[in-house]
This record gives sequence, C-alpha cells and structure tokens, in this order.
Amino acid sequence: MKNTLVLLLCLLATPALAEGPAHAREIIRQLQSLGYQAELEGGDQIRATHGDRLNLQLKDFRGGILVASYFGHKPDAGKHRSGFLEVVNRLNRGAVAARFYIDEDGDLAIEGWYPGEYEPERFAVFLRAFDDERDNLVRNLDRLGRYIE
Repeated sequence: MKNTLVLLLCLLATPALAEGPAHAREIIRQLQSLGYQAELEGGDQIRATHGDRLNLQLKDFRGGILVASYFGHKPDAGKHRSGFLEVVNRLNRGAVAARFYIDEDGDLAIEGWYPGEYEPERFAVFLRAFDDERDNLVRNLDRLGRYIE
C-alpha cells in the first residue's frame, strides 16, 4: 500500500509538460531549431518568441494544434472600431493560412489551425505558411498602425 501511495504521488508530481500539447517536447525542439525561444506555459500551451518572426502561442484544439499571435491595441482603437474592423476584414481577404479578428480585449489576433497529429515535416510547412501572414500585415501596416501597438 505504501509503495502504491508513493507511486501515485510521483505521478501527480510529474512535470506540467506531460499535460501540455501532444508532442510538446518535439514541437518546442522544432521551434528552437527555427530560432524561437520556446517553452511550456501554464501547463497547457507553448509560448514561442522570435526577433524576426511572429511570436506564437500553441495549444491542442479540436484534434489539431491552434497557433495564435497577438498584437496589443492602441488606447483609442475602441473609439474607431469600425475602421479597425475594416482593416481586419482586409487582412482576412488576403489571408491564406490564418484568420484575423479582434479578441475580447480589443487586441488583433491571428489564428491558424494545424489539423491532425503532429508530424515535423508537415508542421514545418504549416509554420512557414502561417509566418507568411507577416507579409499580409506589412501590406496593411499603413492602415493597421492606427489601431495596434
């Protein structure tokens, strides 16, 4: 009985990485090989930052991996919501691997969904396509700059 209790306590003390996205260790390693600083955050998602690419948050979602990036809004962006929404609609018209929206905090969110199980080669293709959304942002920066920081 004592051994069973010790085993149970050891299992409960397992690092949070075991509770994170499926294949979290492999995903983190792949992101790090691309120059990201990546780590498990809060036990259920991966946060990855990069000096030249979109910063990412990754988590399991509906049988795949949801990848998101956020841009804070300027203090007066809410006063010009219709203009902000027009820019977001323009971003969505040009989007290939993501959707753009204004989240509940008023920030610009970009999300892409990678379907199915993690496979390094397919995930690399997905990440390149998601990262290409930066070009979409750059094309709209003159309009977007009025709303995001």
